[in-house]
Amino acid sequence: MKLLTESGIGENGGLNIFPNPTTGKAVLNYKSSSVESPAIMHLSNANGRLLYQETLLPSSNGQLETTLDLSSHPSGLYIVSIQHGSFIITKKIIRH
Repeated sequence: MKLLTESGIGENGGLNIFPNPTTGKAVLNYKSSSVESPAIMHLSNANGRLLYQETLLPSSNGQLETTLDLSSHPSGLYIVSIQHGSFIITKKIIRH
């Protein structure tokens, strides 16, 4: 498996989370040249504790999208990971 950070995505796709920072809800959008199969999204706190996991199904335009709701979690740093095929892409999100 290959780990890609937000600066190393390139041709393997793009993971966008907005707004970031957020006060509660944020939209996660993942696009890749090979989004034909589901991907698994993990949300963890800064200590690495898994808070949420969801299987994302591709839409008709080949993108995976979901809404993250951090409103019940305390302010701080969170890590979002997308596992798609042999890649794992990670990105930070901050909740105010």
